[in-house]
Amino acid sequence: GAVETSVAYAASVDAVTAGSSFSNDLAMQQVRHGNQKVGMADRLEQSSNYTQPRQLTFGNRYDGAPTIDLREGYAVNVTDAENNRRVIIGPALIIFEYTETLQVLSLSTGKTKNHDNRTDQVYLQISNNQVSDIVKVQTADHVEVTFKVSYRVNFEGDQDNWFKVENYVKLLTDHARSMLVGAARKLTIGELYADGTGFVRDTILGMSLSSEGLEINKAYKGGRRGLYFEDNDMRVHDVEVLDVHISDGDIQRMIEQVGRENLKSEFDLQRSTRHLRDITEQEKINQEIAAIKHATEEHRRMIQLATLEEELAIDLAKIDAKVKESEKSLEDTKARDGIAQFDFEAP
Repeated sequence: GAVETSVAYAASVDAVTAGSSFSNDLAMQQVRHGNQKVGMADRLEQSSNYTQPRQLTFGNRYDGAPTIDLREGYAVNVTDAENNRRVIIGPALIIFEYTETLQVLSLSTGKTKNHDNRTDQVYLQISNNQVSDIVKVQTADHVEVTFKVSYRVNFEGDQDNWFKVENYVKLLTDHARSMLVGAARKLTIGELYADGTGFVRDTILGMSLSSEGLEINKAYKGGRRGLYFEDNDMRVHDVEVLDVHISDGDIQRMIEQVGRENLKSEFDLQRSTRHLRDITEQEKINQEIAAIKHATEEHRRMIQLATLEEELAIDLAKIDAKVKESEKSLEDTKARDGIAQFDFEAP
């Protein structure tokens, strides 16, 4: 007769029930028989006469091999008893062979990632994965600063490497914390707080390639190389700084006060600069107006002078004509007088 044996089937149960604290789009597991979507039972039927293919019984009504729907943007690592592995990338419908299970990743959880608190996960989000963390650093002048960050992660390259690190969250957050702590020790609180976001982005993602005079590779988002992990072909391609907080409240208030004073000084300087620019522009306009008026007056005087010269020339010509006329009249008079005298003296 048939012998019913309860089975732990732990990995496959995890495949159905595991949740992810790092993605809001984690696919819900579906166990199917034909077109039916039903809940999973936890017992396996075997025959005493032969070994049946691995199957699950659903409410004593549906039998079949376990399957899951894998959504786009996720991957799973299917392993068997002989340690054969196959990484499957969604979207895909996975039908398990008799000895196959899913590799379980044990990922650190918590707002500040605590590696003692973990969640088991069989799904790996390979694109636009987000890992948040809270990082405390100390500046060169011994001021503690807390950053709340969110890393954007992609898995690239050889997919067989993706599952080589069981806790990729620990790998990422430990290394990123070390980088930020080391970089912060080289800066004063004033330098760090002036551009906390830029400090985190430059430290984690590297300087913009354009600022280094290098050609930007289109694969590098935002013109930065990002933080690459050779262990599992993981790359942090972006990081958001959600909050920057100084632990010492007195220092926080002093920096904010200095910031307000600097802001006021900057506004005053901008206002003075704008006033100077307005005056300069107005004076340039006044000078141009004066120059135009002067040119107009000079032109008017030249016209008047030319007119006077013409009138003078005309008057001189008239005078010259009158002089010539007078000289001619005088000569005529002298001639007439000479003739008369000659007539008078004749015998």
